[in-house]
Amino acid sequence: MKTTYIFLLTTSLAYGQSEHEQLLRATESYLKGDFSGAAQIYQQLSLQNPTSLKANYNLANTLYQQKKYDDALKAYENASKSAQTDTEKAHTFHNLGNSYLQKQDYQKAADAYKNALRANPQDADTKNNLAYALRQMQQQQQQQQQQKQQQNQDNQNNDDKEKDQKPAPPKEEKKPPTEEEKMMELVENEDKNAQKKIKEQEAKKSKKEIEKDW
Repeated sequence: MKTTYIFLLTTSLAYGQSEHEQLLRATESYLKGDFSGAAQIYQQLSLQNPTSLKANYNLANTLYQQKKYDDALKAYENASKSAQTDTEKAHTFHNLGNSYLQKQDYQKAADAYKNALRANPQDADTKNNLAYALRQMQQQQQQQQQQKQQQNQDNQNNDDKEKDQKPAPPKEEKKPPTEEEKMMELVENEDKNAQKKIKEQEAKKSKKEIEKDW
């Protein structure tokens, strides 16, 4: 994966003499690896002219080299608003996509690369970075789905474990019958016995009548 377009936008006569000199000094610092010193100059120029493509784009590059990706994102966003030519748009959005990659925001990285390819459809580096961002986004979504499924499984296991460990409710002790219940049971038993005797007597009587007919 190509990290960033490290070239800086050059100055032009449209700048005043002092601004021109500042841009040259910042560029010299950048090329020497003094990214902090270069960033200070580009930051000052950006404050003086917030719509300056050169100041914002070059500032973003110095911040990116210092791994200050949040600040680099803002500077690239500002630069993209001032980009006019297809080349300016392609390079700015390409580097914006790289900054989002460093933040692992693969969706926004892919969107930035698509914007870069609209300006320059033949850029092989941007195509490769777009493919990389899409693969990482798919892998990230799969991992999130797996983590969600694992979390749901863990929650289910914990619920089952809590149910297993929950003590069984105590059994109710059978209370001894009261005097009234005993009397009721005695009456019911006597009634059953009386009914049983009546049925036996009727059965004997019926048998005798049958024998008499014979």
